[in-house]
Amino acid sequence: SASSASSPPATANAKLTEAQARATILATGTIPNGGETEVQGSAAQPYRITRRGQVLTCSCPAWRNQSAGTMRTCKHLKGLFGEAAERTRLAGTGAFDLSGGGGGGGGGG
Repeated sequence: SASSASSPPATANAKLTEAQARATILATGTIPNGGETEVQGSAAQPYRITRRGQVLTCSCPAWRNQSAGTMRTCKHLKGLFGEAAERTRLAGTGAFDLSGGGGGGGGGG
């Protein structure tokens, strides 16, 4: 699938429920630019996933503590978008660690 350099404009800071986000991802492959959703992890509070341009972020410690610039992933992004989509999105960036090791700590979540 070809990636589009420019996405259709979306309402800034559009907050989607997880169900709305999943439906949008199924239809378009991503959430709207400026959009955000929350996913439940191991913390008491859900983690926030946002999209700004081509950058997807997660508020979880695993995403925050990576040193791969803005092109990072975590199990919450993989869970929401699918592992194959994350591999494609991060292809060539070196951000997708297949070793399962490195980085230390952090089981659950």
